[in-house]
Amino acid sequence: WVQVGAFSNEGNAGKVERRLDDAGEPAILMESSDDLSRVRVGPYSKEREAEKALKRVRKLYPESQLVPCG
Repeated sequence: WVQVGAFSNEGNAGKVERRLDDAGEPAILMESSDDLSRVRVGPYSKEREAEKALKRVRKLYPESQLVPCG
């Protein structure tokens, strides 16, 4: 996965998700037990694919990072 951000405000997370979708990236919103909404792109089965996606996503969100699936 490429994690774009973790947001305490679900509305802000939704805006980021829509912006990524509009840019052609397969973004999803993941909620967790710590009350944060995480926006991720992926998943990718190969690390090289994830790294390419990270490079693209960082053009919009420079602090994005790779995170393991799961």
